[in-house]
Amino acid sequence: MVGYRRPGARRRRKSQMRPALLFAAAAAAVILIVVLIVHGANGGSDNVAKKPQATATPEPTPEILETAEPTLEPTPTPEPTRDPNVGYAPKPTPMAEGYLPIFKKAETDEKVICVTVDDFFQFKNARKIIDVAIENGAKLTLFPIGKNVLREELQDTLRYAHENGMEIENHTLEHKRHFQMDDATFERQIYLQCLCVDKVLGVDYQEHFVRPFGGDGRDDQRLHQYAKQIGMVGIAHWNVSGSGTGLQKLIAGLAPGNIYLFHTTDKDTAKLQEFIPAAVQAGYKLVTLNEMFGYPENETSPQTVAPEDREMLKLEAFTYTPRDYKKGDYAWRIYQMQERLIELGYLDGEPDGMYGDGTAKAVSAFQKKNGLEATGTADPETQDLIFSDDAKGK
Repeated sequence: MVGYRRPGARRRRKSQMRPALLFAAAAAAVILIVVLIVHGANGGSDNVAKKPQATATPEPTPEILETAEPTLEPTPTPEPTRDPNVGYAPKPTPMAEGYLPIFKKAETDEKVICVTVDDFFQFKNARKIIDVAIENGAKLTLFPIGKNVLREELQDTLRYAHENGMEIENHTLEHKRHFQMDDATFERQIYLQCLCVDKVLGVDYQEHFVRPFGGDGRDDQRLHQYAKQIGMVGIAHWNVSGSGTGLQKLIAGLAPGNIYLFHTTDKDTAKLQEFIPAAVQAGYKLVTLNEMFGYPENETSPQTVAPEDREMLKLEAFTYTPRDYKKGDYAWRIYQMQERLIELGYLDGEPDGMYGDGTAKAVSAFQKKNGLEATGTADPETQDLIFSDDAKGK
């Protein structure tokens, strides 16, 4: 029958061809391997060393793709450790020789602010403020009045604040105007506040900043001289009054380097309980004055003499640095000028250390009588003449 093939005939012919095909495939493989070896040894036609290539990562199988957990957020980069002696902002320059820097606002572009809290009359509120700071990873700078430091209701809170990294500084003993006091009374206001803090904390605690009542007299040279003498680094001021500003305005006005002033009043406590978390949420870090300006933490050391047994540290003699005094200034030097102008008949009443209209008029009259230009500003020449034996009375 035409086209008929016996069963199995095709399979036998294919089996007979298989050895020949295998031999050809093997020969081709050998030739390919030789070519690759030679090419690798020569390094390619340009003989330039090739950069090592990363081993390709196998594509995940569909099963892996289905079960792998998706990465929602990148791993955060750890914040670099800062040198505590560098700070976030440069230290301000003193106004003249014989003065310490005055810290009002930090010059920085970093999102850091400093919140300071004064007085501490409301003890329970003080604890609430410390708690909200700790809960939000914030550090505060505290300026308690010395007499409040010794109150039993506040002592545990101050120790708690210190243990949690808060900074405690000087706000005088009795919250009075230091530039209206004689030297002995002035010394008590500053030095005894330091001793109150030492007694409560149980260590010798070196404060770094003093803040006078109301910020008045912050450029009084006597204050600067005594603060430097007892180991302080500067006078603390502020550029934003948290007590005098509404909450929403405070939040809207957040800016790098701001130094805020608050108190422990009910109103300020309520503000701080919202302002601190809002500032942190906005990306700001709340640091102490020491941290802001690159000073070490306030130093502590064991007490070798009980605070109540220490002698008052006396103000050392110093020479006043020549400068102008004008309306709006507060200083012990002004108090002394007023005493002399009263003695010479140019001023009535009692000295108060505040350069107001009455003092400006008295200075102007003195200048006119003594052959100086009647400006009403007490420049160094005018001051020298006021305190000299050649001064002419009215």
